[in-house]
Amino acid sequence: MGNPIPRSIAGATAIVTGADGELGFAVVERLLRADANVVAHVLDDRNSHKLKSLGNVEIEVGSPANKETAAKAVERAEATFGPVNLLVTCHQRPAVAPLLDMSCETFWEHVHAGVLGDAYFLQEATPSMIRAGWGRVVFTTSAWSEGGKGLAAVATAAGGINILCKTAARELGQYNISVNVVASAFVKDEWQICDASAMGPAFPQFQIGDSTSVAECVRLFCEPRIGAAVAQTIQCSGGFFRHRI
Repeated sequence: MGNPIPRSIAGATAIVTGADGELGFAVVERLLRADANVVAHVLDDRNSHKLKSLGNVEIEVGSPANKETAAKAVERAEATFGPVNLLVTCHQRPAVAPLLDMSCETFWEHVHAGVLGDAYFLQEATPSMIRAGWGRVVFTTSAWSEGGKGLAAVATAAGGINILCKTAARELGQYNISVNVVASAFVKDEWQICDASAMGPAFPQFQIGDSTSVAECVRLFCEPRIGAAVAQTIQCSGGFFRHRI
């Protein structure tokens, strides 16, 4: 038998991607408050000082849609803290434009950053989680997977991430690794542009959340004691989207 699964994430090793975004930063802060050890991935190191001010955070820089970036993040985590237990992906940036006005390059850049980036980090982190004896994976994405005005790229990536979650959860459950998605909308962060595009003039009345509340939902799915909660896409949208995927 392997080591027993702990009751909390205190002492767990976490990788959080996109920590230079508002949600990623909030997730790092929340996991540190729960006494996890964090490697924070960022697109560039301009905001590294802000992350390091939170506590003992290791920084890895690079494109999320690059397998080498994911491999280096896992290597840094193992060398500094030990095998990876937690993976949270927050590295997407919104790409909002009418479909006919969006270049193919912009469309695929967004989809690759989301779906391919999540897949790379998952592939690299999974062997480490298996060595650790347990793992929790939380993909974050937009709740607009059903589509909306100007959201062709956003919806395509979100839909792909939802399906990646389902497949990965079925394959990795045997290793005590759970995979879930937290999908947000109407949150006061850089993703508000998606809500504004889809809702038009009705948008302002739905500004009801912030990154810290979404980060708390992410933290919940990082807890080792919720191993039975798998392959879920949980909506953090104030009840606007009334379905679970």
